Amino acid sequence: MSVLPWNRASFYTSQDRKDGLNIKIVYEAGSVYSNIVIDSRFKDYSGQVDRDLVFGIMDEIIWYEVIMQLKKMSVTKKVAVEFYEPLQCNVPYRVEAKVDKTEGREIYVTAWTQDESGKRFIELKGIFSAIKNAPIQEFLKNFDFRDCSEEIKEFFHSLGKKEYKKKQSL
Repeated sequence: MSVLPWNRASFYTSQDRKDGLNIKIVYEAGSVYSNIVIDSRFKDYSGQVDRDLVFGIMDEIIWYEVIMQLKKMSVTKKVAVEFYEPLQCNVPYRVEAKVDKTEGREIYVTAWTQDESGKRFIELKGIFSAIKNAPIQEFLKNFDFRDCSEEIKEFFHSLGKKEYKKKQSL
């Protein structure tokens, strides 16, 4: 298991923000996921976890999945979300994503939130667009790597560099 770097400004992943979720996203055996527990600070009017909050977490997980699997930055183009059941505060869940396929710059992804037994509560299917000539290294300047392995640091620091792309195509 490898902890992935986090954006210092992110409400979702920053480990330093007192007002944020402080989730850690990990990469293990080709999979990107986060084990989360949302406390009652983030409940909606009905006392459940706010749906918009979970959608945001899923969007973050997808961004990391695309980076790890395709070595590309992407933006959300279109999503369809099914909320099967509301999430409860202070209950453990796993949020995970998988790249399903690519067609040109379009990246088809599925993300889901499940409980410890594997029961899915939310599923998102989306199309994300790869950003052509994305300034990945410029974007990563605001990322914190202190919890990352050397392998993950090397992977992220090599993104977008021609030498790394050439090495990967051999």
